[in-house]
Amino acid sequence: MPLGAIDISRQLGLLELPSLPIMRHSNIKHARQRAAIEELAAAFRGATRH
Repeated sequence: MPLGAIDISRQLGLLELPSLPIMRHSNIKHARQRAAIEELAAAFRGATRH
């Protein structure tokens, strides 16, 4: 996992993957980062259901 990255594979429901790192931007507050990750996860889940 790269330094400064977080693993969102569990949030995306991709438990079979070892990890899916994304980089967090240091200028964005923690609460906004969490909201952005949740939006990304929801969009991915919606796209993979079809």
